[in-house]
Amino acid sequence: MGPVSAFVVARNGSKRLPGKVMADVNGLPVLEHIYNRLIASPFIDEVVFVTSTLKSDDVIEKLTLKLNSKCFRGDPDDVLDRIYNASLETSSDLILEVGGDCPLIDPGLIRRGIEEYEEHDADFTSNAFFPPFTYPVGYDFSLIKKSALAKLHKMAKLKSERLQPFQFIVRHQEIFSIRHFTISPSYNHFRWTLDYQEDLDLLRAIFLNFKNSEGVFGYSEIISYLNENPHIVEINSKYADAIEVSTAWHTGSYVNEMHEDIITLLAAAKDMDNKADWSNARQGYENAESLVSELLKRIECFEAANSVEIAL
Repeated sequence: MGPVSAFVVARNGSKRLPGKVMADVNGLPVLEHIYNRLIASPFIDEVVFVTSTLKSDDVIEKLTLKLNSKCFRGDPDDVLDRIYNASLETSSDLILEVGGDCPLIDPGLIRRGIEEYEEHDADFTSNAFFPPFTYPVGYDFSLIKKSALAKLHKMAKLKSERLQPFQFIVRHQEIFSIRHFTISPSYNHFRWTLDYQEDLDLLRAIFLNFKNSEGVFGYSEIISYLNENPHIVEINSKYADAIEVSTAWHTGSYVNEMHEDIITLLAAAKDMDNKADWSNARQGYENAESLVSELLKRIECFEAANSVEIAL
């Protein structure tokens, strides 16, 4: 297997928790914890921080200089474009993508993902984008071939597919070879991502517990600690919804992006309709209908989940 570049995709302008990727967790910023956990893997050849050109992200580039790592800065509003252009500056044929809000990724997860990739040689290997979802939310792995990333960058057109960079693959699984891996039993009820103050408090508690650990503490150690200390799990439990169908449905901006896409598609279809370009008009309407169907499916999923909670 050739070299693997780990891309940490992060911005410092979160609205829900401003500055979250640079937040202090037991003496180090969140991004530095991610870096340390990535370079502990023998499979990772380099770590690249992929951020935006906004001034608010200067602090991320400054951190990369401290770590003697790499930094790529690109379009603030097109995450897929940012990842793709960063890939053009690396010699690696494989890109591991991890979000800047997932500080508990560890060499054990990377090893499992690499093993899955080597066995199946898929375009896209992940534990996070396809059901069943069995890993904790925020303990995500994605590995994509550079060739598949180039295809994805060319084909994904909608805003929701550019800001959520692998959503086009989810919607068009027939175009890519995909490997999704799971673990048993499921721990999807745990929330290890970083969006809210309570998430940050939980992560600080976890890192504090393992502050004297030699090397990088891993997944099984974290699970054992949380099972023995359920009060720690309660810290962010109000946001810890088990994901059943789509990870994107739980992303704050995704519904807004889809609504914008529907408006764009309908406007284009109307224009084609007025020009009697029936084939393109039909395609536009069908694409808009597909997004509306996805939104309806999302509502049905959440209604079903709420009805189960009420019944209990």
